[in-house]
Amino acid sequence: MDYYLENESMGMLEKNKALFASIGSTFQNPMVDPREEHEHQIDTFKMYSSFLKEKDGLLKIIDEICKYSVDPNTKETKTITSLQSLIEYKNRTIMILTSYQEQPGLLDPILPIIIPQMTSTSLKLIEIALKDDSNKNNFEFITCIYQIIYIICKVRGFSPIAKFFSSEVSIFENVILFLVKQPYENVNSWYVNYVLVLWTSILAMVPFDIDTIDTQGELINKLIEYLKQELTRSTNLRIITAYAISKFLTRPDLIKKKHLENYFNYCTSVLFDKEQNYDIFKVLGIVLSLCEIFKNGLPKDLISFVDPVINKILTFNYPEKAILNSGVFRKTMTKLIQRVGLVLLKPRPQTWRYHMNVKKMLDKTNNEDKNESKI
Repeated sequence: MDYYLENESMGMLEKNKALFASIGSTFQNPMVDPREEHEHQIDTFKMYSSFLKEKDGLLKIIDEICKYSVDPNTKETKTITSLQSLIEYKNRTIMILTSYQEQPGLLDPILPIIIPQMTSTSLKLIEIALKDDSNKNNFEFITCIYQIIYIICKVRGFSPIAKFFSSEVSIFENVILFLVKQPYENVNSWYVNYVLVLWTSILAMVPFDIDTIDTQGELINKLIEYLKQELTRSTNLRIITAYAISKFLTRPDLIKKKHLENYFNYCTSVLFDKEQNYDIFKVLGIVLSLCEIFKNGLPKDLISFVDPVINKILTFNYPEKAILNSGVFRKTMTKLIQRVGLVLLKPRPQTWRYHMNVKKMLDKTNNEDKNESKI
C-alpha cells in the first residue's frame, strides 16, 4: 500500500505554518502586496489538496488499526502484523493529525467516518475486557484507539467530536463500569480516562431514568466518586470531568435523589478542611465543576443553592497560594460569580416568542373551496 502519510508528510507541521499565514482574514490588508496575498491563497489550496491526498491514507490506516485491534489474527490487514507495527502506525497517524492544529476544520469531512468506527471498535474491546481483564494486549489496543481520539479532540476540540459518540442505552453500563475500574494513578490510562469521561457526558443525556438502566443500583454513586477524584488532576482531564459531572448532577432524576445537594455539601466540606483546601488543583476542580453546574442546570433547580454558594464558597477565605499565584483560579471564580448572578436574574419572557396558533384542517379546506368558487 502506497502511503502518502510517510516520508515527506512527516514534516508537514513546519510547512503548515507558512501555508496558514493568511487564513482567517476577512478583509484585505492595505499593507500587504496583492501579489503576496495571491501566493498565500495558492498555498492554501495546496494545503487543501495535500489533505485530500492524505485523507485516503488516514482512512485506510485507521481502518486497519480497528480491524487488527478486534482480531489480531485477521488477514485483512496488510501492513499491521504485530503490536509493535500497530504502535508505529498509531504514532504516524498522530503526527499527521497534530499537523492540522492551525486549520482543524480540514478534518471535518473524515470525523463522521473515523470516530464512530473507533468507538464501536472500542466497545467490542470493552466487552472483552469486562469479561476477562487478564489480556494485557486488549488494553493496549484500547489505549491505542483512545490516544488517536484524544489527539483529534486536542486538535478539533471535544465539542465537535462528542456528537459522534454513541448514546445508546445498551452501552451505558459497560462504558461506566469500564471507566470506574480504571486505576486512578496509572499514567498509561490517561488517554483512556479522558475519552471515557467525555463519553459519559454524552451518556448522561439518555432520556430514561437511570434506575431503569443501572442493574447494580450503585453505578451512579461509583461514577460520581470516581469523577471527584479526577477533578484533582492538573491536566485537561479536569476540564472534561467538570463538564461530565455537571451533566449528571443536573439531571431531574438525580436532583430528586439529592445527588446535587450532596455534592454541594461535599464542596463546602472540602473547602473548610484545612488539609484539603491547601491543594490548589482540588479547589480549582471544585470551583470549575460548580461553574459547569450553574451553566448546564436550570435556574429553578439551582435557585435553592445560590445562598450556600454565596455564603460558603464565593466569600470563603481561600489560601493565598490559590489566590495570588493562580490566574486560572481567579478567572474561574469570576466565571462562577457571573453564572450565579444569571440564576438570580428574573426571567423576562418575550411575548412575541410564545404566540400559539391553532389551525384547523376544516378551515383550510373551506378556504380552498372559496378560492376555487371565485375562480
